[in-house]
Amino acid sequence: MPDEQWQQLVETRLSRLELESAVEAERYRQLTERLDSIDGHLGWIFKSVLGAIIIAAVTFIVKGGLVA
Repeated sequence: MPDEQWQQLVETRLSRLELESAVEAERYRQLTERLDSIDGHLGWIFKSVLGAIIIAAVTFIVKGGLVA
């Protein structure tokens, strides 16, 4: 195989690898953003559930639930 063909083949493969790498990096960035968003939502859900439990306990105590 002549040097020019070999060089063209190597450049083509390198270009393809660079493109695939850029696509994968973008996918990774988007997945990271989505996971961060899900993490934020889970935090608010946890806070809401915990707040509801605390309010229920306080309501139970205020209505005399601990009086023997």
